[in-house]
Amino acid sequence: MVSGARLDLCDIIDGGTVGDFIPRTGSYTFKSIDKANYPPGDYIFRITGFSGLKSDFVDITMTLVDPCPTTELTLLKSPFIDQTYYLRDKALTQSWLYSSLISKETPADCGPYEIEFFNDNILKTPLDTTTFFNNLAAPNKFTTLYTEDLAKVGVYPIKYRIRL
Repeated sequence: MVSGARLDLCDIIDGGTVGDFIPRTGSYTFKSIDKANYPPGDYIFRITGFSGLKSDFVDITMTLVDPCPTTELTLLKSPFIDQTYYLRDKALTQSWLYSSLISKETPADCGPYEIEFFNDNILKTPLDTTTFFNNLAAPNKFTTLYTEDLAKVGVYPIKYRIRL
């Protein structure tokens, strides 16, 4: 290799990363979802041939592309059920997993998801944190909090959105 994070990607097996060069055919394949060790960018391979005292080379560029900016997130059927909370009842909690909310087309680790719950109104206003709590750390839980406050009586249509 002329450039890149490693000197030799020709024959590599490193976790989910596989590079395979077949000298007889000149065929090369490289597969990886490890963006930390094999970051997106250009990797230049130099192939050198020798005949007696003479030699020549050709450079070939392999471009690794980050799959995350173009990956599609697909919302799955909502795991949440409509519930009615009555004043002075204990808190209502619904547990959820990211995998029950969305699927994505790449197995690469694209970083943490950003999930936002909001009121389903024109302004998509934030939820009242004295009425609702969303724990975004595992185990994920969306909770309607205990209250005796009569001012909280009402219907609260809630939606969520997810971003990478």
